[in-house]
Amino acid sequence: MLAATEITDEQQKLRWLTEYVDPDINNQWTSFEEYTRGDWDSFMSRLKSEYPEITTEEQGSMDQLRWLCRETPEIGLAKEERLLDFKRKFFFIAQKCLKPPAITRNRELVEYFMRCLDVNFREALNSRLSL
Repeated sequence: MLAATEITDEQQKLRWLTEYVDPDINNQWTSFEEYTRGDWDSFMSRLKSEYPEITTEEQGSMDQLRWLCRETPEIGLAKEERLLDFKRKFFFIAQKCLKPPAITRNRELVEYFMRCLDVNFREALNSRLSL
């Protein structure tokens, strides 16, 4: 959202960001030394240290993939919409997990993806891949 505003001044970025949080969080954030100095990059680093889930969300996590796979019933050959929906969600998380520093390997991701397909779909896919 910030990119859409075209704000480049660090002080303005900080003010813009704190306008959209509840008053208690606003008070906490504006009391950070990094905010007072008007140092955007240091402030963002501070937020990431205060809220480790931000980094997890940026990097992706294997827990997110495991949760997605647990919540996805086995996808059959005839379920194209479900497959495409799952694929979009899976690839979004997987791409983040593969960015340096990668927290997984492509092979492990393929194994997770395949486990979400029903037996017939897996067999058909394996048969086509072995040609």
